[in-house]
Amino acid sequence: MRTNTDYTKAIMDLLGSKQKVNIKLAFLLLSNQNFHLHQQLSIKLQQYPLPCLEHGFEMEYLHSLEKLYLNWKELQELPQKLFYLKNLKNLILSDNSLTSIPWEISKLKKLEVLNLYGNRLTQFPKEILELPNLRVLYLGGNQIQEIPPEIEKLTKLQALDIRRSRVTQLPSEFSHLKNMRELACEGSHIHRKDLHELKRRLPNCEIYA
Repeated sequence: MRTNTDYTKAIMDLLGSKQKVNIKLAFLLLSNQNFHLHQQLSIKLQQYPLPCLEHGFEMEYLHSLEKLYLNWKELQELPQKLFYLKNLKNLILSDNSLTSIPWEISKLKKLEVLNLYGNRLTQFPKEILELPNLRVLYLGGNQIQEIPPEIEKLTKLQALDIRRSRVTQLPSEFSHLKNMRELACEGSHIHRKDLHELKRRLPNCEIYA
C-alpha cells in the first residue's frame, strides 16, 4: 500500500517533468486522494495556477495573488473560479485563443493591468468598461475594428495597446481620458492626421504609430 510520502513523491516527480500530460495526471491523483499536502508540494502546486483553479487547490494562496500569468495556456474561455480572485491587480492573458470576455471579469474591481494581446477577439470587450481602476490595457494582436465611445468610462486609463489590430479610428471621447500617457498603435489603420489631432488634445500622451 502506498503511503502519503509515496504519493507526494510521485506527484512531485510528475509536476517536475513540466509535461502537460504529466501535470494533468498529477492533479488527477491529487483529486482522488485525501491527505495533508506537504509544504514542499504545496509550494510546487502554486507554480500551476490554472489547474489549481480548476481543481480547487491552493485557493488561499490564489486569493492573495495580485498578479497572475495565464499567457500561452491555449485558453478558449476563462475559468469561472478566476473571478473569485478579488485581489488581482495584474492579469496576463496574452497569446491564447479567447474570442470573448465574460461579464464576470467586472468582479475584479482592483484590476489595474489587463493583457489580452494576441487572442481572437473581434470586438472590443465592453465587459472591461466596468473595471474602475484599469490603468493599462493590451488589446493588440486581435481583430478588433472599433473602440467604443464608452471607453471614456475608464477614467484611470494611462496606456492602451492596439498594435496589429484593425482599428481605423478612435472615438472623439477618447480625448476625454486625461490620464493617458501612452498609445501604441503600430500596425493599426488609424490615419496620421487623426493621431496628430489626438496628440493636440492629449499633449501628455506619447503616441507610437
